Amino acid sequence: MAKTPEKLKELAEQIRTSGKSRQVKVRTLLSWFGAQRRGTHVVREVRSALRRAKLVAQPDFEQAYIDGKVSLRPVAPIEGKRSGSKASPPITAVATDATEEIELISDDYSDPVPRLEMLDAANRRPICVKRDSKVREATTKMLLNDFSQLPVMQNDRDLDGLISWKSIGEAVVANKDCQFVRECMDRNVEILRDNTPLLKAVQVIGEREVVLVKDKTNKIIGLVTATDISLQFRALAEPFLLLKEIENHIRRLITKAKYPMEVLIKSKDPTDSDRKITCVSDLTFGEYLRLFEDRENWKSIGYNLSRTSFLETLHKIRRIRNDVMHFHPDGISNQDLGILRDAVKFLQSLQLAKE
Repeated sequence: MAKTPEKLKELAEQIRTSGKSRQVKVRTLLSWFGAQRRGTHVVREVRSALRRAKLVAQPDFEQAYIDGKVSLRPVAPIEGKRSGSKASPPITAVATDATEEIELISDDYSDPVPRLEMLDAANRRPICVKRDSKVREATTKMLLNDFSQLPVMQNDRDLDGLISWKSIGEAVVANKDCQFVRECMDRNVEILRDNTPLLKAVQVIGEREVVLVKDKTNKIIGLVTATDISLQFRALAEPFLLLKEIENHIRRLITKAKYPMEVLIKSKDPTDSDRKITCVSDLTFGEYLRLFEDRENWKSIGYNLSRTSFLETLHKIRRIRNDVMHFHPDGISNQDLGILRDAVKFLQSLQLAKE
C-alpha cells in the first residue's frame, strides 16, 4: 500500500483536532507526493491518500487551477440509503460550519469536463484603467506590458468596457478627439464564468478575440485572449507531435532493417493473441521495445550504438507517452518535454547520417 506523505498526515491531524478546514495550494499538495503535475498515476495516489486521511478537497484538486488553493475538509458519511431503495453513487457530507453542510460524490469524484479556470490567464487579475483615466494612461500601460487591450473597471466587479488599440483606431478613423478612456472604449465585452467548459470558451474567444473571466462572487479574476489559447494548445499539442515523430522514426529504423515477418510477429505482446501483425505499423510502442531487446534484432539496425542506453530512453518515452495519452491541461513537465525533444533530435541525426 502506498504511504501517506507526512505533511498530509500532519495537516489531517490538525484538521481533526481543530475541526476546521485548511487551505493548501494544489502545487504544494502535489509536491508532497514528489510530483509537479496531475498525471493519471499522481491523481490516483493523491486520491487514495486523501481517502486514507478521511479528507476531501474542495474544489476538486484535479480540476482546480494548479497555482490556486483547495480547502481540505474532513468527510463524514451521511445516513445510509433506505432499505430496498435503488443503489446510488456513494455520497459524503462535508461539514464546513454549524450552519452549512455540502453533499458531494465520494472522494473519487472528479469533474470530467476541462474548464476555463484551469488556464493560467483565467487566474491572473488583469491590469485595468478607469473610465475617467486619460487615454495616454491606457496606451502607456498597454505599451509597457505589451498588451492589446485593457479592461475599463471602477472596481473588481463593475466592468464598463474594454479599451484597445482597435477601439482607439476606430475612434481616430471616426474623427473623435479622445482624451478620456470613456470616449473610445468598447462597451460590448464578453464575460465568462470561470467554470465555463474549456472548449466552449475556446469557441467564444475565437470569435471575440478576448474574454474576461469572473468567479462565483462575480469578481473579475482574469482576461483570456486568442494568444493565450494558442500558447496553451501549443503546449498541449507539442508532446503529441513529438511522440508522433518519434514513432515514425522508430518505424523507419525497423523498416530499413528489413526484419522477416516472423520477427515482427514474435515481438507482439503474447497476451494479445487476437491481434494480427501484417506490417510494422501494427506494432505498439511496447512491442518496439520487445523487438530491440533481442540482441540479434538490435544488430540489424546497422548503427554503432549502445542498445542499453537506447532502450533506457525508449522506456522513458513509453512512460511519457502513457501519461500524455491521459490528457490533462497541466501538460507534461519540462524535464519530460526535454526528453522528447532530445529524442527527436537524436533520431533525426540518425536519419541524416544514412543519407
